[in-house]
Amino acid sequence: MRIRELLHEDYNQSLASDLNNILIGAKASGIVDIKPDVIVRQMQKMGYSIDTGSLMTLLQDNPTVLNASPENIHMAGPDEAGVGGSVADTQSTVSSLAQTATSKGLK
Repeated sequence: MRIRELLHEDYNQSLASDLNNILIGAKASGIVDIKPDVIVRQMQKMGYSIDTGSLMTLLQDNPTVLNASPENIHMAGPDEAGVGGSVADTQSTVSSLAQTATSKGLK
């Protein structure tokens, strides 16, 4: 029973980490709007069992996402409040998020 719990926790941590990596990569490339089905397909190619509904649940507490709907995921751009308002602040935030995602992936 304990092994099952550990595998489930590891799966969830890997899922969240890989989702963060996708979002941070998109944001670092200058993408602030992305279609959820694109992320779902990428996650499925990585071996995750995910659909748009479960993606929306995962995005609720994600700090890189301003708002998410089944049609669109919107992340803060360099000129939007909540990320600092300047390109330097945005780069710092993206760097910090990338480091957090990387450290989660290494554990």
